Amino acid sequence: MTNLYSLLSNEAKNLDFLTFGGVDIEITLKTYSSHYQKYTDWIAAGYAGEMHYLIKRQITREDPRKLFPEAKSIFCVAEKYSASEIAPNISQHKPYPKYARYLRGEDYHVRIKKKLEILMHNVTQSWNANHITPLKWKICIDTSALLERSWAMFAGLGWIGKNTILIHPKSGSFFLLAAVLINKPLELNPKPLPNYCGNCNRCITSCPTQAFVEKNILDARKCISYLTLEKKSSHDDYKNNSGTWIAGCDI
Repeated sequence: MTNLYSLLSNEAKNLDFLTFGGVDIEITLKTYSSHYQKYTDWIAAGYAGEMHYLIKRQITREDPRKLFPEAKSIFCVAEKYSASEIAPNISQHKPYPKYARYLRGEDYHVRIKKKLEILMHNVTQSWNANHITPLKWKICIDTSALLERSWAMFAGLGWIGKNTILIHPKSGSFFLLAAVLINKPLELNPKPLPNYCGNCNRCITSCPTQAFVEKNILDARKCISYLTLEKKSSHDDYKNNSGTWIAGCDI
């Protein structure tokens, strides 16, 4: 464990991130290439629908250094959010508008960025006080052209389930991912967790719009989250199966 990773870990603990981890880019890229290939195949199959931003910056996701040329490592964090159900003060037997739990409170892009800026400011001060070469970094939260899920998996934050979501052994999938690209190596190899999905297929069979082509492959064009948050044109084809979800989906 490097001194830099110790600094990052201590700050992440102080800021109450659910979990965190790091990995060096160069040593991980060979294994990561299969994840990128799967992503390009997914795009080619048309499963991204109208999410043109995923297609436009597709090549940038091949290597984090195309996003931040000086990057040597990635530090990944998971920000937890409440798993308690959102329910208005009406009878549970009546249909009511529902939205995904992560949408509660402050915009998560803003909230997580604030925390990571504090984290990196503190780490940078400590690092620069004892090293000649200054620490440089770039925060990536959802909107950056980075496959955060794959890098978080390599950093040991969880495994990618059949529903294509990163799953933590204790907290399930009730968290959001973010990453920091850093111009120094952490001297950490990939350490993915075992996949504990086993024979369970509940995520596949529970999807009301049957958005999974097969396990590990999601057709976003049928996904309720896509239909309610991303799609601009009509989605009457799946509206009847979307129930009362108006933004995202927690099924």
